[in-house]
Amino acid sequence: MFRYSAYGLTVESDLELRGLRAVDLPSSAADVEVRRTPVVLAEEQAKGNWHRLEPQESQLVWEGVGALLIQDGRRIHYQEASDATPGSICQAVLGPAMGLLLQQRGLVALHASALAIDGVAIGIAGDSGMGKSTTAQALHARNHALVTDDIAALSCDGGQVTIRPGHAALRLWPDSLLRVDVNPAAHERLHADTQKRRLDLNNVATEPLHLASVVVLCDGDEERLERLPATRAAFELLRNFYYPELTSAVFGPSVLLQQCGEIAERLAVYRLHRRKSAEAIDGMVALIEQCREAHRTGD
Repeated sequence: MFRYSAYGLTVESDLELRGLRAVDLPSSAADVEVRRTPVVLAEEQAKGNWHRLEPQESQLVWEGVGALLIQDGRRIHYQEASDATPGSICQAVLGPAMGLLLQQRGLVALHASALAIDGVAIGIAGDSGMGKSTTAQALHARNHALVTDDIAALSCDGGQVTIRPGHAALRLWPDSLLRVDVNPAAHERLHADTQKRRLDLNNVATEPLHLASVVVLCDGDEERLERLPATRAAFELLRNFYYPELTSAVFGPSVLLQQCGEIAERLAVYRLHRRKSAEAIDGMVALIEQCREAHRTGD
């Protein structure tokens, strides 16, 4: 049995969840259990992709991956498909199933990475392919601890937003690893259908942090920051929910927008316009570090 700490929760799993921080704990102390359990499907559900979504119980089925049952913010039960590629069910557990479980527990799950910069967290969001993990790796190389990659679990605590440490590894394309002189062949692929590699890190946050700002990456002609007013910020956060089509179907778009509005009132949201070029990374990192300085001075 494997035991981990993630998102302020202890997780006991019969499936190795690589990328989470391993811990020692008694079995009875786990907040979340992950178990291989036969999932009975109707004939029409067993073909193709299918889901059933309710606030405290959701079921996901993906062809070539398997079936998952997420219950009460405490259990993820899974059954691999007979033709599942190696690693695919693990990524389904760590991804959409975990995102739904966090929402069941009342947390907000953003599709974002986050780094700790001088005692507070800065989130990095953006569409797929925008370079969230690559930017996080560049910040980590400047001795900023990783808080999470892929899923950012947030809660409003009084007048501030708290982020809980999640993944203790980055998911990077081979070219991103080569830029920092890391051999991609030395790191395993997330699963057989992707070239992305898992880069385990030692400098990671282990306690919840105040989330000071969220930086959303977008295309541009030069590297510059644009701070968004609260209303635009709320919609930008909504657009970067983790698997928004699933969480919106469970809780309703109005609930998600309300959650995003409450978060936007408590932190700064920026759009970081940047060129699609490896040369842009240094400028992006400097601008993200400026977000921390702006928070410190109250600008």
